[in-house]
Amino acid sequence: MVGYGHVYQSGFKPFPVETDEHFCQVNRYVERNTLRANLLKRAEDWAYGSLWIREYGSKEHRKLLSAWPLPIPKTWNKFVNKPASESERGASR
Repeated sequence: MVGYGHVYQSGFKPFPVETDEHFCQVNRYVERNTLRANLLKRAEDWAYGSLWIREYGSKEHRKLLSAWPLPIPKTWNKFVNKPASESERGASR
């Protein structure tokens, strides 16, 4: 398969997720994208994101999401919305 754009230009690299903590950090990174871009004040307000679907989506919406391999923490939204520390930002890069 031949493709063009960022995905095909080595901008993304696969890394195995081997621990529960790493899994949560990866998901937090993804669900914080709108906050990092200063599009919203709360990640769950982005109607196109998985956090919104889990929080406000219909049963049909939620079927689009894969089940997590571990329980979602009760304070997940708070954790996602908490500003990332400098070390967290460095680790995700």
